[in-house]
Amino acid sequence: MRDPLGRFPIKYKLPFTFLFLCLMILAVGGILVSRFARDSLEKEIGMRLEAVAVARASAIQAARDLLGRRVQDFASDGLIRDHLRRITEENERDRIAPLAEHLRVNKTPLVASFLDCAVWDLNGDLVASSRPVPSPAMARVAKRASRIEGLWYSEFEPRNEVDHAPVFCITTPVWHLESHRVIGRLGAWVHAGRFLASVPGISQKLLGDEEGTRLVLQDQDRTDLEVPRWLMTAGPRSQELIDQGFGIHIRRAQDQLQKSGPRSRHLYSRIQTFGDDDWETRVELDAFAAMEPIRNLKNRYLGTGLVIMVLALGTVLTTAGFIVLPLNRLRAAAEEIARGNLKARVHVGSEDEIGVVSSAFNAMADAVDSRTRDLERKRDELALVVQSMRDGLCLLGPGREVILANAAAEPIHDILAGRELETPNGACGRMDRD
Repeated sequence: MRDPLGRFPIKYKLPFTFLFLCLMILAVGGILVSRFARDSLEKEIGMRLEAVAVARASAIQAARDLLGRRVQDFASDGLIRDHLRRITEENERDRIAPLAEHLRVNKTPLVASFLDCAVWDLNGDLVASSRPVPSPAMARVAKRASRIEGLWYSEFEPRNEVDHAPVFCITTPVWHLESHRVIGRLGAWVHAGRFLASVPGISQKLLGDEEGTRLVLQDQDRTDLEVPRWLMTAGPRSQELIDQGFGIHIRRAQDQLQKSGPRSRHLYSRIQTFGDDDWETRVELDAFAAMEPIRNLKNRYLGTGLVIMVLALGTVLTTAGFIVLPLNRLRAAAEEIARGNLKARVHVGSEDEIGVVSSAFNAMADAVDSRTRDLERKRDELALVVQSMRDGLCLLGPGREVILANAAAEPIHDILAGRELETPNGACGRMDRD
């Protein structure tokens, strides 16, 4: 098989071949290591997100259901039921003020997260409210709640000129005192910040408290309420920030569609739906933050690989020097022998393949030197025999020059030097013998 790099010197071939192999190993190894590590990390993230989503959904639903039961308790109040019946059925408008006062003094303050308690008739028209100015969303929520039979939790409402923090409403039917029929509904407006602050376990860390982790509540209308990170810390909280709903953002579904796009960041998320399938909890983890260990692993892998590659390349260069230097000595010795110095030899400093080749070269040089001395000795012996002959002997070359002649052939040598032979080249005269 022909060497594809046969035209390159060994001192370049070995280092660059080794460098190419190292780069290939680093690339393939880095891809495999990062892929396996990423798959394992994503699996672990999914399991932890699932556990956190289930735990937070259970805690938030339990806290919300507790508020729902309190609203149902308020709706079972005999005074509220009697006043609402008289106002809606007997048109006793003078009972509106006492009903509103009862809601303001005896109901709304009982729950810290309640901002307002209000009652409305079967048509969704407001009858009485504990606040002088009801929420701007009251009419819309009341109309929608009038079509609901039982306990109902409204969608999230953003802050406005009346509500200085995001809110949602819990409504329940108000039943007649003497018959099993609905005469209206009672609703409580819940402060989202106070409600979230009252959830047990809300301050527990999410996945080790990564900066890219978010907790989001979503209502039945696909409206998101993002829980701020400061609310999920175990440290002391400012009541003023809770009352202001600082960091609690409401995002409608259309806003989320506009925000999402090719530049939106990838998120790992797990969703846990509440038991009544109206609200859900979503735990999100920014993929960039989640993959920080993988990036650190890649950097350490590349750094370690580069250091090892540099050290190995230095070792290869040193080893290549141990190979190239004896080869250069072999070449120099061969050139000396070509110039006639048959005494040139190569120093054998190792027992590897280079040392074997050097020993073989020295053995070859010894054989050439020995044969050359034998030929010189035989040449001298032949010359001595020719010179001792009594008969003249001349050896002519292709140009009729005298190559060899003994002392007895001097007369013939003079004749040959003075004139040309009559005998053609390559032809000998024929002599007859008696």
